[in-house]
Amino acid sequence: MTRHWTAGTPAVAGAPTTAERLATARNALRAARAVHERAIRSQAMGAAADVEATAAAVAAATAEYQAADAADAADADAAAEAAEEARGREIGRAASARVDAAARARAAQVDAAIAARARALAVDLVAEVTRRCGERPCVEARKWLRTQPDAATALAACKRGDWMAWLAAHLSVRLTGIGGEHHRQLVAALGVIARAYSAADAADDAADAAADAADAAADAAANAAAYVSTSAYASISASYARARSLAESAQVLRTKLDWSALWTAAAEAV
Repeated sequence: MTRHWTAGTPAVAGAPTTAERLATARNALRAARAVHERAIRSQAMGAAADVEATAAAVAAATAEYQAADAADAADADAAAEAAEEARGREIGRAASARVDAAARARAAQVDAAIAARARALAVDLVAEVTRRCGERPCVEARKWLRTQPDAATALAACKRGDWMAWLAAHLSVRLTGIGGEHHRQLVAALGVIARAYSAADAADDAADAAADAADAAADAAANAAAYVSTSAYASISASYARARSLAESAQVLRTKLDWSALWTAAAEAV
């Protein structure tokens, strides 16, 4: 077997010269591009076309053409080795690019799913409270509600007994009516608060009035509406203006009432 070391001559006797290989590769690339362009046009018109396959054929033809072009400018054996290495690098880059693109696509999908889930779970507590109570909370309460991620967190963190009493009164009355189970629980809890602070500050007429109203409400449901709407709420707002008093009253309401049932049932009742 005779080897020739002149550029443009066959590496092995009887094999095509590098110039012939280059011409063949050029023609193959043109043909592959033409097929690929036809596939793209066919797909755009709605016809079945394997664009990915034709694109791969173009890529392969391009790599072959580049290899032949390199071989035409150098020794046939060295050019063949260089073409093989170049082809390997191209395949590696293409594979790496595909892996990277797939990873980015998956990451984007995950991010989009997380964002969509967060949007779905996001709750406008002001709107929810208004919808379930039939009345908007006060300005200060609305500002605070907008800092809370959800109802459960807000109920656990609230340190305002007056706000919680307002919420429970509206939810319970709307749910079971005056004298209903949830409403009686609220009256009893407010009575505990009123009696506790009445004992600590007997001179506080508002607290005494609230305690009296609570006792009366416990015995007669008919007094409950007046208690919740006037004496109890006014007593908490006026007598427990100090932060500690409000926080303590909030804790009493938190432990004495079934908030989960109140909140859930109120949503179903709307």
